[in-house]
Amino acid sequence: MPARSNGRAGHGLTSALPFVTDGVVIRMAKEPSSQHWRPGQGDWLAAWKYPPVAQVAQVSAIQFSVGKSGKISVIASLVPVMLDDKRVKAGQYWFCQTLGSVDIAPGDQILVSLAGQGIPPA
Repeated sequence: MPARSNGRAGHGLTSALPFVTDGVVIRMAKEPSSQHWRPGQGDWLAAWKYPPVAQVAQVSAIQFSVGKSGKISVIASLVPVMLDDKRVKAGQYWFCQTLGSVDIAPGDQILVSLAGQGIPPA
């Protein structure tokens, strides 16, 4: 006999939560005692992170900045896009070699996402 539902079974999956989350953790009601824990046997617990929000943005310019230590930073100026509640208009490449390997130039479209709710990587 199928289980009865009160009509709210999927409520939490389709409506906004009253707090901020970055993923879901599912665990058994009763975890095994610690004497039974073994490395690699955490099947009584599972966790998933939500994928980051991403948006396509157009590169308008590329600038280079040299820091005090001589490190070169590559900044891509973007046509502004909205990611969550943030207006993104620039992104930083982490390594100068990345720019040459992906061949990004002004006018290209790239996928940007927020990294830890901070400055988005391009």
